[in-house]
Amino acid sequence: MTNGRLTPDSAQIRQGRVTFAPPRSQGAVIGTGLAVACLAAAAVVLSSTGSAPATTRLLAIGYTVALGAIGVGCALVAFQCRELRYLLGGDALEIQNGLGVQRIRYDHIESIQGGASLEVGGEVGRPRLLWPGAGFGFAPRTGRGIVLARASSLQPTHVVVVGVQGATFVTSVQNPPAFKEALIQRASRAVRGADRPRPPRTSLMDRIAAVDEWFRAGCLAALLVGAFHLAFQVSHGVDAPRESFAVAAVIALNVLLGYTGLAGTPGAARLLLGTTLCGQIIAMIW
Repeated sequence: MTNGRLTPDSAQIRQGRVTFAPPRSQGAVIGTGLAVACLAAAAVVLSSTGSAPATTRLLAIGYTVALGAIGVGCALVAFQCRELRYLLGGDALEIQNGLGVQRIRYDHIESIQGGASLEVGGEVGRPRLLWPGAGFGFAPRTGRGIVLARASSLQPTHVVVVGVQGATFVTSVQNPPAFKEALIQRASRAVRGADRPRPPRTSLMDRIAAVDEWFRAGCLAALLVGAFHLAFQVSHGVDAPRESFAVAAVIALNVLLGYTGLAGTPGAARLLLGTTLCGQIIAMIW
């Protein structure tokens, strides 16, 4: 391999199927904690508004659906974090996560690089992870196409970057030298076909992870604050005031803007969301 590019290798290719584990991370623990927190908040809001007026009940259902969906998503990602494995099969690298398999054929691989390519000024755009240790992430198109993270860590010492036409996959393993050696051998000896690799599919979790981490955390915080404020009001015999509906609408608008018009300017998205969160806290105090 020269400058990260594959060249013919006369070394004997390893036969059979070899599995490599990712480095240990807290991805599953964090995901489980988030899932429990969101599902518990959804249950509290729904149970506390059971006898509330129809309008208040409708707002509570909206919070419950949002928190429930986030909780289920976090639980699924936590499971995938626990099951993440890299399998070198007969004709392809298989990235397994318990709910699916992503195959990268050896004859489609164009480059294999270490974690230095993710450093500032490196060749590959650095993807954002869904949360620390979560094996999902996405970076917009660079000169080498989209960048997908299928890694439990972005530490350069564990990262192995696999490039195909139009896409780059960021993986992380406990033993990067052995993984790279075995993968280079198999890819170098693969017979190149005439077909081109299909563009990789980005999952919903990849798209969610694509925006600023602090913005995502702020959205979840605003949602939890709004939900608990509503439950608190109803438990004290107060129907949801008009500003509660306004707050819910503003949170939804912030999320929409953060993933569309303000996606490229995370500072503006943070400022807008921070203003909303401060307004919620002030309303709770008063």
